[in-house]
Amino acid sequence: MRRKCLLAVCFFVFVFLLADSNDFVFAAKKKPVAEERASFDKNVRADSPNITDKAKERIVLRHSGPALKFGMRGGPVEALQKRLQEIGYYRGPIDGIFGSATFNAVFMFQTVNGLTIDGIAGADTIRTLNLPDAEIKSPPPPDAARGGSRGHSKIVMHASGFLGTPYVWGGVTPNGFDCSGFIYYLLSQYGVVMPRMADGQFNVGAPVERANIQAGDLVFFSTYEPGPSHVGIYMGDGNFIHASSAAGQVTITSMQKVYYVERYLGARRLPIMT
Repeated sequence: MRRKCLLAVCFFVFVFLLADSNDFVFAAKKKPVAEERASFDKNVRADSPNITDKAKERIVLRHSGPALKFGMRGGPVEALQKRLQEIGYYRGPIDGIFGSATFNAVFMFQTVNGLTIDGIAGADTIRTLNLPDAEIKSPPPPDAARGGSRGHSKIVMHASGFLGTPYVWGGVTPNGFDCSGFIYYLLSQYGVVMPRMADGQFNVGAPVERANIQAGDLVFFSTYEPGPSHVGIYMGDGNFIHASSAAGQVTITSMQKVYYVERYLGARRLPIMT
């Protein structure tokens, strides 16, 4: 009887020691919470997405007034320029003036980031500008920003569909166009809102040397008054399509025609990507 009691006591002692040993092993494998947190903090880099925008001092646009557009001035425009500069789209002076450089930067930003392309910093554009940098698409290299032959070819084909449309002074519809009204209407079909008149359109896009003109580039001439007063779309092979008052319709004319050679001012390329 005493032997059985002794065996029972030994058995319970053995079980207790085994359980205690297992608890010890488990505890030894588990890191203290404080130690784990210290390890995590050590691995967080300065550019980690865990760092808040405030900590990174990213520029945040706060503008609840009317949309920012060409011709406007002031603090909100300056903040827009700074944000566009910060993400690589704006290279002009930070002067608070919404001129052609700011227009082109907004235009390119909208094009690359899948927004309505109108060169106006409205609610959707400002909302996208306020996204974390990692969620914003970077601008293309400068050379690529001046190209886009695929989209330009589509515009040339589209423009050709209006051959014979009557010339109407002040016209901006397929019922009749003047020269800048033709450009204004055509590009609006791609979500692009241009200035209405030829002299304003001349300030949009990247300048192109005459030797490097490509199909889809806008070509400008000084005709009935000094400065850019006539505009068309270069088609390739030395020809351009335009709403001509002399022809009384949308027509195709050679760039080598003496009248246009003498009055040629320059060309502009828009960053249209379709």
